[in-house]
Amino acid sequence: MGTNWRIDHECPQCGGPITLEETDRFFSCDYCRARLHITSNGPFQYCLVPKNAGTDLLYFPYWRFKGTAYAITGIKIHHRLMDHTRSASSVSELPYSLGFRPQTQPLSFATRKVEGRFITPSLAFSKILLSMEKQLAGMGVQATAQDTLEKKYIGETASIIYAPFKRDGQKLIDAITQKKSYLIKKPLDDESLIAGKADTWRPEFFPALCPQCGWDLNGERDSCVFVCENCERAWEPIHDGLNEVSMGAVLKHSGDATYIPFWKIRPRITGIQLDTYADLVRLANLPKVVQKKWETLPLEFWVPAFKIRPDIFLRMGGMLTISAPENIVYENWKKPSIYPITLPLVDAVESLKIIFASLVVTKRKNYAKLPGIDISPLKSTLILLPFISRGNEFIYEEHNMAIQKIALRYGRNF
Repeated sequence: MGTNWRIDHECPQCGGPITLEETDRFFSCDYCRARLHITSNGPFQYCLVPKNAGTDLLYFPYWRFKGTAYAITGIKIHHRLMDHTRSASSVSELPYSLGFRPQTQPLSFATRKVEGRFITPSLAFSKILLSMEKQLAGMGVQATAQDTLEKKYIGETASIIYAPFKRDGQKLIDAITQKKSYLIKKPLDDESLIAGKADTWRPEFFPALCPQCGWDLNGERDSCVFVCENCERAWEPIHDGLNEVSMGAVLKHSGDATYIPFWKIRPRITGIQLDTYADLVRLANLPKVVQKKWETLPLEFWVPAFKIRPDIFLRMGGMLTISAPENIVYENWKKPSIYPITLPLVDAVESLKIIFASLVVTKRKNYAKLPGIDISPLKSTLILLPFISRGNEFIYEEHNMAIQKIALRYGRNF
């Protein structure tokens, strides 16, 4: 599994020192008790902290990608966890990757407070991702091969990390170790290396207060949806505020339960006749006899709203899509204890075609149609399902569905 990096920063409310993980989107300051959520206009940007700061440092950019890659080739769905960095500058003499350095060295946000000059990324993330895809060969498939029908990246984190170097003529000296040096052929004063202060980007910190009633919102460090215990509304961060999320639950009236979140998404699908549950049964060739009421029952996909191992993610999403929970309550109910919502809706939508592909029985015939199919959301709701703790597992009794606790714990590290 991946490892989260740690970022040293200061509380924007009181200035007290705080340590964040890269997946943190919510924190409570130990000093002033301020509760804030963190957003960014564009990818988050960090920098490695040099041994000796100074205005003579040049910071070169590296793209970082972390997430789950899915590729459909032939009649198989391949998946792999990815965590890679690649140089985002045109200076080819520098290391192409940061390796394990960000996991062992302190990081800070790349803000205007950092001394030195920052080299603007010259390679778009889309191009960097193509080079990273070559590493998918390790999972038995070349993502760029002609017979790859579909590629998706779920739960991804794309960020920029700046590595500091000290200039010595045409040499760049690693400002972390102060030992390695790199002779650069391209003039470092070339106009293509536009260097300046890191003042065009900064993380945004907003008070984690309910827009409806002003009460403190609840969440955990990696939550992407927060819940107000006062007015019992759910909110997801957007760049300049919070957006309300529709929420419902299948309630369990006896015994303790942990309510685990899933996205229920009604899709708009083009390129194939797939509007109702009956369409899904026929198209996927599921072992069911189509009932008349299914002909008018809108198709709804169910997607885990939390990060977890890819095979479990597909299995749970497929199982609930085929056999959707009933007796969902949407109003006048007390919000229970909720497992953290760590997979945002945008990633859930990206997974819909992969979940559909995992359901079909006649794969060769239907997989060939995938490139011409487009799936977008019409309506989405966050649904909480009651899971009972038994030993090392959580059990959803209505479907006899089990999740290993250790799988949930590891999923939060990625």
